[in-house]
Amino acid sequence: MNSQKPLITIVTVVYNAENTISNTINSVLSQTYDNIQYIIIDGGSNDGTLKKINYFIKNINIFITENDNGIFDAMNKGLSLATGLYINFMNSGDLFADNKVVENIMENNFDADFIYGDTIVNKRGKLKLQKANPFFKKAGINSMGICHQSIFIKTNLVKKYTFDTKLYLTADYKMIYLIFKNENPNVLYLDSPISIFDSSYGISSIQYQKTFREIIDMHSSKSYLSKLIFITKSNIRYTLSSIYKFFKNL
Repeated sequence: MNSQKPLITIVTVVYNAENTISNTINSVLSQTYDNIQYIIIDGGSNDGTLKKINYFIKNINIFITENDNGIFDAMNKGLSLATGLYINFMNSGDLFADNKVVENIMENNFDADFIYGDTIVNKRGKLKLQKANPFFKKAGINSMGICHQSIFIKTNLVKKYTFDTKLYLTADYKMIYLIFKNENPNVLYLDSPISIFDSSYGISSIQYQKTFREIIDMHSSKSYLSKLIFITKSNIRYTLSSIYKFFKNL
């Protein structure tokens, strides 16, 4: 590690992913930035995942394998061990867009609290660039609009809020929402892809309705009327925003 550069923590959580974990680890270890703390949290894999991880063990700073209570519990474990100025969660199956991503982020960073960029979505081998459209920039609050793999946040902010393990799909959304609601962070957007997100097996991608339901519960009280009002307002705002962008680009 290079003590002259800020330490960056990258956390990978994994469970029974022997076919994807090596690519993710290689993506992290091949970064040209030379002050990275790499943490891998395994949920007690019983396939060939551990064998694949052990191949790289000398270059992994912290490795834990034990049962957990789901992906966000595992991410909290990694967070608790993080000592870097910034933290990124690059889970098994996901990759950095290239080997200079972290270096480029730090070269362009002016002490931002929240750094984000675009994402290349990999859906069963088909790649598509997804421009970041985060919820704090658009009218509707019905999705995060950006993959957490393409986000670097000051570690102290993430530790302040952590991931709500009662949520099955949207704990990352809630954590980031609370940071923007309560902390007024200094934001830096990089107009380039940061990560390649494998949407083929992503939990949120294949359970969109449940994801949306968790977000509704986050933003409204328990009554059906308040939920209906929230959904209606959100959809109206999002529709108006989409119409405005359509005519603006004509």
